[in-house]
Amino acid sequence: MSVVVAKVKALNRQLDQISCLEPIESDAAIDSTSSLYLSYLNASLSILSAPAYTTLPLHEIARLIVEVNQAKLQEPEQVTQSNYAKELEWLFLARCTVDVYACLLEQLFQQTLPLAQDIFYWDSVLSQPSWRLLFLLQSLDLSNLG
Repeated sequence: MSVVVAKVKALNRQLDQISCLEPIESDAAIDSTSSLYLSYLNASLSILSAPAYTTLPLHEIARLIVEVNQAKLQEPEQVTQSNYAKELEWLFLARCTVDVYACLLEQLFQQTLPLAQDIFYWDSVLSQPSWRLLFLLQSLDLSNLG
């Protein structure tokens, strides 16, 4: 699991570096406080990039995406097509993608962990000489001996 957490943290750091290189500036013609879409984007980004952040479940990520999309449909085109909105949307989708990636990696890890434990068990069994001898006797083809 630490591999998943480390990978997600590295991706989030990269996203932070990208967003810090060029701070997103609001267009003068767009009032970001009166736009429901931009406020949803900002709120969702703050949820996704909180410092003490744990990966959200997939249904929460889907809920955030649906809420932002519904707010986008109600906004005028000049707001949704502004550079500020596009940059926020790109950052929001990148964060959602990283979180979905983290969820999928976590599920994959949780599903393969029992298999790995079984492999270690059988490796320890087969590393004992008495079990190797039993395996040899069971797999011996007796029809070729006679």
